[in-house]
Amino acid sequence: MTPARVVIVEDHDLIRQGVELLLGRFEWVTLAGSARTVAEGLSVLEAVQPEVALVDLGLPDGSGLGLLRAARVRWPNLHVIILSSRDDADAVGTAFAAGASAYVAKSGSVDELAEAIEAALQGRPYVSSRIGERLAQWAASPGAGSLDRLSPRQRQILRLIAEGQSTKVIARHLAISVTTVNTHRAEIMKRLGIHDVASLTRFAGEHGLLSSRY
Repeated sequence: MTPARVVIVEDHDLIRQGVELLLGRFEWVTLAGSARTVAEGLSVLEAVQPEVALVDLGLPDGSGLGLLRAARVRWPNLHVIILSSRDDADAVGTAFAAGASAYVAKSGSVDELAEAIEAALQGRPYVSSRIGERLAQWAASPGAGSLDRLSPRQRQILRLIAEGQSTKVIARHLAISVTTVNTHRAEIMKRLGIHDVASLTRFAGEHGLLSSRY
């Protein structure tokens, strides 16, 4: 059987070189190229046309998700595996929604990397065990992914954030300090497992918060 060609897009040399060494243990794959940025990654993918790409979420010139979305359009048969230190539900869900085939924690084992590549080549979604456990805990916790996790004040601040109000405007509107707004914002993100404003806005819309007045 011809080994599957794999490309790595990772800006941290130590991690990239470590993954390259790990891939050398698998006779059924071959390292076809590597890159440090989104631009380099797209260029290597164009030149190599591999079966699998291992992509870091945080790259110097943009997001690994941006590379993922572009790659899925240009090479529909490419299997993209996200390598990340993030293990929250929002990051994992966003990656799969963008077309990822698998999601592997950088703290995972060699076996998990092998399982992820095998699953991707077979068309099966895969998440490493540590991430799977965290997702299960999050899903099983009371009010996961719902407004029940937030206090009335937090719902009010979430609505204002989703409406595009700045921190200073929110503070002035609610007669509280900017520091208090930032503290609430951090706690909202922690309770919902969401780590960017775009996802907060989407969550607020999906849960009818934009039409509410708390």
